[in-house]
Amino acid sequence: MESQRRLVSMDEHQDVAAIVQGMRTDAANAVVQASACRELLQLVATHGKRVSISTAGGIECIVGAMATHWANADVQTMACGALANLAANETTVVGIAAARGIPSIVAAMAARPA
Repeated sequence: MESQRRLVSMDEHQDVAAIVQGMRTDAANAVVQASACRELLQLVATHGKRVSISTAGGIECIVGAMATHWANADVQTMACGALANLAANETTVVGIAAARGIPSIVAAMAARPA
């Protein structure tokens, strides 16, 4: 529960490494994973932290969250949003592809048709 509260309450100035570590520590907790993906999504949108997230292993954690919590709509939505924001950089696009993020996004979309 402590890590869940820590991630949910993080603001835009929190360290990317702490968010990624929280994802690794609580990989089985869907609420933590969705919250962390949302935080990473916002860090990219407001501070352009694409390379920092990629370097910290964030892309792999996001894709891992998608695989672990494939039936959780919140995780899938936040993870897809985070990966979409990360994809605006050539370096991070390569990282997304290498982490098998593209098939994860396609699977998430196929599981939840509009």
